Amino acid sequence: MTEEQLKEKELKRLKRKRYSDNKKKKWFEDKTNTYIYVQGLPEDVTVSELQEYFRKCGVFKLDPKTGEDSIKLYFDIDTA
Repeated sequence: MTEEQLKEKELKRLKRKRYSDNKKKKWFEDKTNTYIYVQGLPEDVTVSELQEYFRKCGVFKLDPKTGEDSIKLYFDIDTA
């Protein structure tokens, strides 16, 4: 092998090692998910009831516009 080929081979090896190291780092990064989805709630549930219940689990994310707890309720609308 020529010196050029050896350098190229070494560069490829270093690139693979760097890629592998970065991949391992990403595996252990903290993945923060701030959303919770809950199904099967009664139709008459209110935001204040959910706040009271889930406050035991931790702190709510604040809505930047209003400064209040960020809780959204979605309802299925039956059109039939």
